[in-house]
Amino acid sequence: VTCAIAGHDGGRLARLDWLDHLFVVPNDYVPRVQEAQATIYHVLLEAVGSPHEIR
Repeated sequence: VTCAIAGHDGGRLARLDWLDHLFVVPNDYVPRVQEAQATIYHVLLEAVGSPHEIR
């Protein structure tokens, strides 16, 4: 599974056909985009687990 996180409108990532999931933060204010991206990253990490985590 391939995921990406982007800001504004997704840019070039939005045009990739091999990307399974694209999380877009629709905002032009970079600090807000970065905050949202960090939150998305941590939620995804919690959902799928860390590659270093023993399950």
